[in-house]
Amino acid sequence: MKRIFLLLLFGLGVFSAQSQITVDNTLTVQQLIDDVLVLGQCAEVNNVTSPNNSSIGGELFDSYGAFDGTTSPQNFPFDGGIVLATNGVDMVPTGTPAQGGGYGWVGDPDLEALIQQPGNTYNATVIEFEFIPFVDQISFNYLLASDEYHTFVCNYADTFAFILSGPGISNVNDYNHDANPNTPDVTLDLGGQNIAVIPGTNIPINPTNIHINTNCGAGTLGEFAVPQLFDGVNSGNGSTMYNGQTVPLTASASVIPGQTYNIKLAIADRGDTAFNSAIFLESESFDLGGIDLGPDITIANGTAPCEGEIVTLDAGFSTANIQYFWAQDGNIIPGENGQTLEVTESGDYEVGIQIGAGGTACFGVSNLVTVEFYPEPEFAPNTPIDLCAGETITLDGEPTNSSAYTSIDYQWFKDGVELTSETNSTLDITDGGQYEVIIDANACEDTPNTYDVNLVDYQVNLLMPVDNCISPGETVQISPSFIGLTPAEINQVTYAWRYWRNYTFN
Repeated sequence: MKRIFLLLLFGLGVFSAQSQITVDNTLTVQQLIDDVLVLGQCAEVNNVTSPNNSSIGGELFDSYGAFDGTTSPQNFPFDGGIVLATNGVDMVPTGTPAQGGGYGWVGDPDLEALIQQPGNTYNATVIEFEFIPFVDQISFNYLLASDEYHTFVCNYADTFAFILSGPGISNVNDYNHDANPNTPDVTLDLGGQNIAVIPGTNIPINPTNIHINTNCGAGTLGEFAVPQLFDGVNSGNGSTMYNGQTVPLTASASVIPGQTYNIKLAIADRGDTAFNSAIFLESESFDLGGIDLGPDITIANGTAPCEGEIVTLDAGFSTANIQYFWAQDGNIIPGENGQTLEVTESGDYEVGIQIGAGGTACFGVSNLVTVEFYPEPEFAPNTPIDLCAGETITLDGEPTNSSAYTSIDYQWFKDGVELTSETNSTLDITDGGQYEVIIDANACEDTPNTYDVNLVDYQVNLLMPVDNCISPGETVQISPSFIGLTPAEINQVTYAWRYWRNYTFN
């Protein structure tokens, strides 16, 4: 019945000629993964293969390629990416029926296990590759488009899967293969886990599980569908030849950074090949991540440590097949090849990686992080200060490099005793002694600065003759005497003499 209806459609010329996305089938499968799908400056992708596709099946068309969604005025959800189809990708934008239908090539055993129907898939397109993530969760965006929409969603379910395998991923998993809550899950060993499931469930995605047809009767494949994940008929309002599509979906899984994983992308017709389906994977949405060294550690951010402290930068993971190369200000630091780096100097730091033996260091996998240190407070050289009795002088405790700090606390001491109320940068004094200011700059280690103040407090007496009168031409010797000075201090005295009318300096 389904095939008869297809012939009627062909006869009526229903296939749209207004589809607008463009497809490029000239890229190799390696280029599709490396240059289109996967994102990452040092992305490590290996062993890219397509063990099953139309060409291997002997067809004269390609069942995978790249697509450009920006050429579609109908706003296809993705600007670009790769497409895997059960028909020739040349017909994806045009709707040309010549490459659809026919039992052209074989299906896929993993997909048959998922639908619990051995030998009942056809025209499978499969791409597999290995990758090394630098994050603990990988994800990518995709959508399913199909000609099973809208009429055949109750009974026909072209199927696909994204089977992820590697460390921490169980090969054996339970799946609700028919979306029926009244039937038991099936336990399958797919050599990995299918991450193409309805969000929050273990239900594999296909047209029978996502649609808005309310006429699917009890016991049909389409009875238990999730309508909110269906986008609309005419696949992006005519952007492709398919009759309908899902909303953009995200496949995700937890992984171990630095470990090697394998993913199998597969789609196939189920039951017959009369109507076709495709999966569109958004370009650069398969993000292998990078190494996050954290935000800048700077004075402006208020996160700078103090000079003499150590900042530890951490690449986040360590595995036997990855060697690190740390760089400061663009120069590789000799001998620093571990997961962490202890930083004691200001500069711009990054880390590069080398995967496996004999490779070269790849930089750009991490962010560039700026590390700054608060310098130690610096003071002008201090010399002993003489303070004359009765005078007031001001001691200035501000460091000469105070502009390097965002906050400075001061505490003054005299002869080892804290002057509790004296917390300004300056201190007015009228007495001698040893003064000390303790600097707490941005909570760094307390830094002292000492001022030795000598109070100069003495009297001078002039020893005059008993007779203060002298005759013209007579010489009288006047001798000063000091009270409060030591002999050594007296030896350092300089004199300025004056008499009533004029000043004379000797």
